[in-house]
Amino acid sequence: MIIHATFAEAWHKNGLYVKIHDVPATLSGRILRLQENVPSLDDHSEIIGDTVSRTTYKNPPSFELDDEVPDTERIGEAIRQLPVVSDLNSELHFSKGCLSEREVDNLLKVKGGPHLVELLRRTEESKLVFLRYLEHSSIIFFGSSIAEYRRLFIEFTDAIIFLHSNGIVHRDLAVRNLLVSNDRQHLILCDLESQYGSNFCPEIAQARDENLPESEIPYSKKSDVFCFGTTVADFILANNVRTLWQYTGNFVPPAPFDRILQVCIRRDPVDRPTMLQVRKMLESIVDPDQ
Repeated sequence: MIIHATFAEAWHKNGLYVKIHDVPATLSGRILRLQENVPSLDDHSEIIGDTVSRTTYKNPPSFELDDEVPDTERIGEAIRQLPVVSDLNSELHFSKGCLSEREVDNLLKVKGGPHLVELLRRTEESKLVFLRYLEHSSIIFFGSSIAEYRRLFIEFTDAIIFLHSNGIVHRDLAVRNLLVSNDRQHLILCDLESQYGSNFCPEIAQARDENLPESEIPYSKKSDVFCFGTTVADFILANNVRTLWQYTGNFVPPAPFDRILQVCIRRDPVDRPTMLQVRKMLESIVDPDQ
């Protein structure tokens, strides 16, 4: 399924193509919110509201993002400036290749920042070296108290606020990029490539619908705010959604975090809070069990 700004496209195993528009409180709206199944179809179809009509077949996209080719020479130059690790320990360290021109610059710029993965050194093969942390953060903290989730999300906001204060937009905030400290007490935000991001954010989806080159996609602090909200929902519910519209349907975290999601995923970026405002909202949350 491909998510667009106001509709989704799906290619079924039987070869049928289906285009489904978001019209809330109708058949198509319920399908996009996974509250109802796609009806039995015998031809390529378009579903708008409660109306199902035939349409022409469309080939699926190729997903080639080749307009922003990394400058491998510049990446190599940046990496070569790093000291080489002399005692790489696979139990303590994690190494990875660098695929983005921005990654090394970002990592050096925010070195020592709160709850952010820290670049240590490089290997002889020019891989980046980090401390090894725990994965599956949403599973590790599943079923936590309101107070604990509040604490963790404040850590998450602090990491993003620090990035933004240094002129960095993360672009790809997601549960998979939240690691856990080895004492299982803290979140660590990783993946500072600042490269590709989710289509779930409306202005990003709209730009891709307009076939803008990746270099012109309007990633911003407010698109990070949007993805912070969806990550909060994914983290608490320990699951991944298939469509953007589930966040306004059956995939909403319980109170008081539902309000955080709602304000963060407002359609117009101007209407979304800043991360500092989100932090203040989190600070105001009171755990009724305490």
